[in-house]
Amino acid sequence: MSTVPQEPVPRTSSRGREFAGNGARLVGFCAVLVGGGAVGYWSWGRMHLVAIDVCGIGVGVSGRIGINVVGLLWLGCSVILGGAAGAGLVYGSTRRMRLFGAAMLALLLGGTLALQLWNASSFDSYCGGRDWGPPGR
Repeated sequence: MSTVPQEPVPRTSSRGREFAGNGARLVGFCAVLVGGGAVGYWSWGRMHLVAIDVCGIGVGVSGRIGINVVGLLWLGCSVILGGAAGAGLVYGSTRRMRLFGAAMLALLLGGTLALQLWNASSFDSYCGGRDWGPPGR
């Protein structure tokens, strides 16, 4: 009779925990990714609302084009930064990767804030040359 050591058979509960852990990581990654996209979409929509608030309904054509180009570019950047942040925060196995994810998240939020501050200060030049704003302005 031979005494060959046998490997223990993995228990099903261990596989279940591994599956649940991978599922939780995937959900966390998707949440950060979708959150980044939502921040970008919110930023784009808010740019339109600020333009209407500043200029009234008469936002010039160049203003609309500028809003759409900048807003859609930032929306794409937000999704990419959200994916990078999610990958670093959720799947990062080292401290450096988790810090990278946190830095990408900070860049996403800081860029959105900077875009909104730029947005509010620059729309007076896009008002189409007429004062369509509320009376008494």
